[in-house]
Amino acid sequence: MGLKLVIGLSCALAGCNTIKEMFKDGTITGKIESKGELGNWVLDKGLCFSGQRENYFGAIAVGPDKSGVAIKLVKDPVKGWSAIVNEAPSCAGAAEKAACKARVFTPETCKKLEADVTTTNTTVNDVKVVNGRIAIDCEAGTSSVRGELTLTYCH
Repeated sequence: MGLKLVIGLSCALAGCNTIKEMFKDGTITGKIESKGELGNWVLDKGLCFSGQRENYFGAIAVGPDKSGVAIKLVKDPVKGWSAIVNEAPSCAGAAEKAACKARVFTPETCKKLEADVTTTNTTVNDVKVVNGRIAIDCEAGTSSVRGELTLTYCH
């Protein structure tokens, strides 16, 4: 039997998601705009991934391939949510993570930082699928980050 048929029969019996849903990528909708030292960019298309891949609760929204644009939502159990925003010029095409710089924003350092990530009942390759959203309006020095994103089916 083919793999899709086996998975399809298993799903029919177990009641899991369709094959198409199981293999889709996480997506982002909305728009966040950055200006200044973080780089001048707009994040309005790209992918998202669960923070479980890097052993934290949260998610990351990533811009187009090798652009260096990324916003990571991380929940500390005591301090709450923070947004870690890449300085895109230092991260674009970076072969080593050490070369990539980022700035951490918290609700205390922003006019607005609202984040939420929830786990779903779906798991892909042992990674829980999450959905989330962020609304951000932060400034630091000459940098600013503003906008809202919705993250869907991040794994």
